[in-house]
Amino acid sequence: MIHAHAAGELVKPPAAKVSSGGKPYALLIIKAGSVADSQIVTGLVFGELAQAALSLEQGDSLSITGSAKLGVYDRGGEPTPSITVFVSKLLSGKPEPRTKRQATRSASQGRSLTPAQSNAPNASYAAGGPIPPGGGLAEMENDLP
Repeated sequence: MIHAHAAGELVKPPAAKVSSGGKPYALLIIKAGSVADSQIVTGLVFGELAQAALSLEQGDSLSITGSAKLGVYDRGGEPTPSITVFVSKLLSGKPEPRTKRQATRSASQGRSLTPAQSNAPNASYAAGGPIPPGGGLAEMENDLP
């Protein structure tokens, strides 16, 4: 098989399917390429990655990679190439949903840097440390070359 990469947007919402062997998967129909020269790519996503694929929506941009199978089908009497990618990796611009535990952990850890984590002048002020009288301008001027 050929290893392929395709990037584009979903033509329609992903569909949940079940293989003849009883394995659930997601079916993606992607329009890849430019407006004038686009190609429809079918993506088959199995396993845990299928659940992530099913959260996507029509029009979402994504990139897939995996083993590809090339074929030809008859489209109104005209042979048309087909590409099916058995997706091993999927990348989309949609963020992963956060669990309640992740949200609580992020909030408790905070986002500001401690002075030890930053080598910026006056890092203690940026990290929420006490601001000296005069707003720290005198100390900042001492840091200038």
